[in-house]
Amino acid sequence: MNLVHEQTSPQLAIEFCFSEEEPRAALSPVDEFIRSIISINKLCEDPLSMPNELGHLMVLGYVSAVESYIRSLLVRIIGVDEASNVASAREPIPFSSALNHDREIMTEALFEDLTFLNVKSISESLVRYLGFKRGPAERMVKNIATQYIRVCQVRHCIVHRFGKLGSKNAWALGFEDHKENVERTIILKYDKIQEMATICDNFVRSLNNYCYGVVLSRTHHDGWVRWSGDLRKDRSRFSQYHEIFASCRHRPASPGVRDAYNEFRDKVLSLHPEPGSFQS
Repeated sequence: MNLVHEQTSPQLAIEFCFSEEEPRAALSPVDEFIRSIISINKLCEDPLSMPNELGHLMVLGYVSAVESYIRSLLVRIIGVDEASNVASAREPIPFSSALNHDREIMTEALFEDLTFLNVKSISESLVRYLGFKRGPAERMVKNIATQYIRVCQVRHCIVHRFGKLGSKNAWALGFEDHKENVERTIILKYDKIQEMATICDNFVRSLNNYCYGVVLSRTHHDGWVRWSGDLRKDRSRFSQYHEIFASCRHRPASPGVRDAYNEFRDKVLSLHPEPGSFQS
């Protein structure tokens, strides 16, 4: 007995649905994120007549861009920073990934089962894979991710309820302010969509700066790199770190290698090494 007519589903094959470009672009993780946000914004040709469904899809894209940024950042740091490499060395990866001899692909496999939609998952990744101290990492992520986590609640409604506000989401967003809207569809105008894009952008900037400060300071205070204090000797090594965190797409752009190194020398290398003091 059927009330609804059923039709034969196609056999989905997507092996020919991929771009021919290299999987990793020659951009820093933060610049990859900016490129993604720009691409998403181009989907809306007329902000005044934007369909609500398109707004929902743009929110999904923004959060996806943040998650992709975090994955890319972790991979790039582990590939360059010895302390992070040591911290993540004992973490298991799927056997199928181990068969692939590409180092970055094997590193990416560490995060296959992870999402970056709450404070715990983000801070735990910094601790587990980069060797950050748990307390400082949790406090910092909680401080910078407050509004981003609210965007993630909206994303959850869109993904799992086709845009309707669930009771758990209402509690997370503030039940008194949202209790009358449970089971109602979220309507997002273009200006609200752009607020969410700005929130995601600000979170990425803050996380990028936090990781930059901790990773670079740790190389000095914990003795992972023997810096000379002379850019002529340190340029090659420092440039590896600079390329991970610097942005040429943000306005203003990041300081160049020379200016960034001079600041690092003056604010970090000038201090007497104190093991563990880099995130107190």
